[in-house]
Amino acid sequence: MKPIRKTTEFLYDEHGNEKAVLLDIRVYRKLLAQAEMQSDLAEYHRAKAETKADIESGNTVTIQELMAKLQARKANVQKRKKK
Repeated sequence: MKPIRKTTEFLYDEHGNEKAVLLDIRVYRKLLAQAEMQSDLAEYHRAKAETKADIESGNTVTIQELMAKLQARKANVQKRKKK
């Protein structure tokens, strides 16, 4: 990621304490995009860990097993509709 050039202004209270920041809209959008990317990356790592745990514990099915379950479920739904 390219570093973001600092183009900010601070707003201060009567005691000289920083209270707010004004950002150029381009800087804001880049920060927002980077935050979203970090969030997506964190979600990926959580999902990867969960998937790894499922695989290691044997909590998996083959594609053939999945397709059979889905077909059976579809058949059950169609039977209920006919009743």
